[in-house]
Amino acid sequence: MSRGAWARPQGKQREQLLAEQRRQDELNNEVEAIKATLGKAATELSQSISGNEAARTALDDKRRRLDAARQRYLAARRRLDDQFTALDSLEAKVAELEAIRRAEEARLRAVIKESEDLKKEQFRRGQK
Repeated sequence: MSRGAWARPQGKQREQLLAEQRRQDELNNEVEAIKATLGKAATELSQSISGNEAARTALDDKRRRLDAARQRYLAARRRLDDQFTALDSLEAKVAELEAIRRAEEARLRAVIKESEDLKKEQFRRGQK
């Protein structure tokens, strides 16, 4: 085999080798780009998870405060209902006592009138 004949297959192999190296470099570049993208996505996911955990903690805290506020509201509502019931009872008692007072005043006026009538009658009898 001559030197030129032997160089041709080597040249072809060299070209194939260079082409394979270029493809490998391109694939390596793609792999690195994918790694970088995945790394960035992992970082964003981690930050998102941290943000979600913070938001979840804040939401849980707000839920606890809301539950406590609801309990305070219910307790206040019960006290208010009790006070309205007591007020209704007091108003009924006042109305009852007012009716008794009016009746007693009417009886007192009747007794006073009867007493005055008796005095007048005794005075008339004493003059006869």
